[in-house]
Amino acid sequence: MHVGQFRRYVSTDLLIRYLEFQNFDVNHVVNITDYDDKTISGAQQEGKSLADFTRSHVEAFKRDLARLGIRSPQAMPRVS
Repeated sequence: MHVGQFRRYVSTDLLIRYLEFQNFDVNHVVNITDYDDKTISGAQQEGKSLADFTRSHVEAFKRDLARLGIRSPQAMPRVS
C-alpha cells in the first residue's frame, strides 16, 4: 500500500490515542477482507491457495502499520 491508502489508519490511530487520553476505553477492530473477487483472482493467477496468497499481503500490511508507528488493533477478523 502507498502512504495515501494509510491515511485512514493514521487518522484512526490518532483518534484512538486521543480517546484513550480522555480515559475512554476503545476496542479497535480492523476487518481483513481476504475473500473477494480480487483475492480469489490473484490466488488463481499465482497458483496459490487463497490462504497462502492473502497471508503474505496481511503480513505486509501489518509491517507497514508498524513502520508508520500505528498501533495494532485488538482484533483483525478475516472475512473468511
